[in-house]
Amino acid sequence: MGAKHNLVLQKLVDNDLSLTPINKCLTPEEESIITSKEFEDAYYAGLEAENNNSDTNEDVPDVVMSLYLEVFQNYPDKADDVEFITNKYIELISASNELTAEEKEIIYSALSVAASSYEYWENSLK
Repeated sequence: MGAKHNLVLQKLVDNDLSLTPINKCLTPEEESIITSKEFEDAYYAGLEAENNNSDTNEDVPDVVMSLYLEVFQNYPDKADDVEFITNKYIELISASNELTAEEKEIIYSALSVAASSYEYWENSLK
């Protein structure tokens, strides 16, 4: 997930917004997911939930990601630090009984994107 994120970032940085057919970028399974009605409904439900979310109503996955974001914003000085922090979070999440397997997979994907993005920008801004 993080590697695909970085490819999209590079396209944006290069101002390469070509109209490459979606089937050239995604697997058939990925394409069927993002073009499904369920995906669209979940996307809009997520946006609505985010707009209506209050800090007092956070569930466990939200708390996990909020804490990661706080650490991520305050402590790493280089990609190795981000990798270390991310790996420690993955260890804790893996051992957690408070998260479902689906929640864990979503969090792992988010952590992958965050770590890859940090690495991308660290290398790009040198």
